[in-house]
Amino acid sequence: MPARSMSGSIVLNMPDHLGRRGLLTGGAALLLGAAANSLPVPRDDRLLFQLIRNNSVMGSHRLDFNLSASGLAVTVNVLMALYFGPFRIFHYAHHAVETWDGNECVSVVSQTDHDGKRYQLVAKRDGMGWQVMGASGDVRAPSDALPATHWNRQMLRGPMINTENGDILRPKIADLGPEMVPAFDAAPIRAEHFALSGDVQMDTWYDGTNSWAGAAFKGADGSVIRYERA
Repeated sequence: MPARSMSGSIVLNMPDHLGRRGLLTGGAALLLGAAANSLPVPRDDRLLFQLIRNNSVMGSHRLDFNLSASGLAVTVNVLMALYFGPFRIFHYAHHAVETWDGNECVSVVSQTDHDGKRYQLVAKRDGMGWQVMGASGDVRAPSDALPATHWNRQMLRGPMINTENGDILRPKIADLGPEMVPAFDAAPIRAEHFALSGDVQMDTWYDGTNSWAGAAFKGADGSVIRYERA
């Protein structure tokens, strides 16, 4: 694997949290454990990706999974930055918390700083589907919609809720089959490749456990940004 410049990189440095099994006891642990086992929750309760542009790290995307008596919470933190010499010319920060009750996602809240433009989102499930309040206004999403947080392959089955602005996305999805996808300073991962087009333009990969294995998309300047699992 070629060496990568680390200049201008931003890597999250977050303290380890308690494993989900240590938080639960008795019948609640059995119930919630069964629900978590049906979702692609990583064994070490986290996913970390380095974001690669032009062979350099430009940021990171981290997901932390916390199973408690109230359900599963998935915390997402994304940081990106581009520099021209000592000057920062682009930055992006996104924080979201996605909450599950058993096998059903019931809410997502987020805050985003997209190069100085700030957004907030609150989306909650109710008896008629989803109520989504964000930069795109107050909209309704159908009950089969899921937040576009990418870790859950089930997201590809129905509409997606953009967790930055609240748009309801319905991309076309093509299954391109299994292939080897690069990992960050590690052996490539065998994963299923899906190409999204229309509302969303990106490629995404899921490994044999249905865990998110990588992604790729084009930035505003046409450069390719790759997610490599670390």
